Amino acid sequence: MNNAGKKVVFYSIITFIVFTVIIPMLYLTTLSFSSSIEVSDYPKQMIPSFSHDLRVEWDEENLYYKLARLDNSGEYEELYFGSKFNRIEKYISTYLNVSKSVDEIENDFSVSKETGETVYLKYNKNIFIP
Repeated sequence: MNNAGKKVVFYSIITFIVFTVIIPMLYLTTLSFSSSIEVSDYPKQMIPSFSHDLRVEWDEENLYYKLARLDNSGEYEELYFGSKFNRIEKYISTYLNVSKSVDEIENDFSVSKETGETVYLKYNKNIFIP
């Protein structure tokens, strides 16, 4: 086998290894760092995100907060409707992997209620939740 043939075989083997080992491992690593909601996102990200961009609106008519998350397609997806901060904290902790106290959430969300404007927040994920 000449030199060019050896190079073709070598690069073919390297390409095969990349497609069969490295890319699936990257995908599985991304899934392991994803929150419960991100697992069902489409299109999937190949690199894990470590924060959530959230939108909070106060609904004066129904007297509750509307919580939405920016998904991979660039649109806000409605996640939760409620006004009890202990339930909002539990939802955020369970489904978004975000550790915030009830007081912190209330401080962040109450701006929307007081001003009547939409509030945009960036909450970092806690990837090592006990």
